[in-house]
Amino acid sequence: MSNSSSTTDTNSFPNGLYGYAVTDAGGNEIGQKGTISHSVNEFAPYFNQLAALVGDSLGFGETEEIVLFGKKQNALCIEIDGLHYGAIFKPKASYRDISEFLKLEGEENDVLA
Repeated sequence: MSNSSSTTDTNSFPNGLYGYAVTDAGGNEIGQKGTISHSVNEFAPYFNQLAALVGDSLGFGETEEIVLFGKKQNALCIEIDGLHYGAIFKPKASYRDISEFLKLEGEENDVLA
């Protein structure tokens, strides 16, 4: 993980969230908050596409988000209003809290647009 961080106050982050990036469908970074890996903006749209493909083949219907669990860190990707949010967080953090936080951020961004 890199030390790329924005000037945004991360005190409002849920426990264990390192940071997140927002990208368009092509992986072009729209913004980021906190400390994240530079590759988050590249993989978020593709993980969301993969989730949709796998979900469709398994009969899930629409797939809302994808969560990757690792030993050292986890990732959550979610598409909100055509933008892709990719978050990196600690393994012991609640992915549900991270998901809810990103959804609120997405609503906030929609209001600002």
